[in-house]
Amino acid sequence: MQVFQLVVFALLAASMVMLVRAYRPDIALQVSIIAGLILLIYIVTQMSGVLDSLTSLAERYGIDSAYIGILIKIIGIAYVVQFATDICKDAGESALASKVELGGRVMILAAAVPAAISLLDMVASLLPVGMP
Repeated sequence: MQVFQLVVFALLAASMVMLVRAYRPDIALQVSIIAGLILLIYIVTQMSGVLDSLTSLAERYGIDSAYIGILIKIIGIAYVVQFATDICKDAGESALASKVELGGRVMILAAAVPAAISLLDMVASLLPVGMP
């Protein structure tokens, strides 16, 4: 049922932005950003159950909790970057949106490096030492 609250709020916010844009186009972007932030905060508050589930799965299968932290960080980066990209596109700044996306990709790559190094170390430990 929470999805209906999300959808109804989004539709009302979009309607409000359209009305404001007709009379005060200078304020429409700010209204859109505020509505987007409210939605983002609502979504983040709903994430606690997902985080608890991921943590319990990691504990059940003996996965290091650092990997779950990296996964959550990557997902967070992706969502925030998408939000910022959409705001830039709404403002008519598609070139800036592209730069934000590129920055987000680099940040995701940087966040994933520790997990990649750990995976490579694990694979290297499985290989025989004197292998040509």
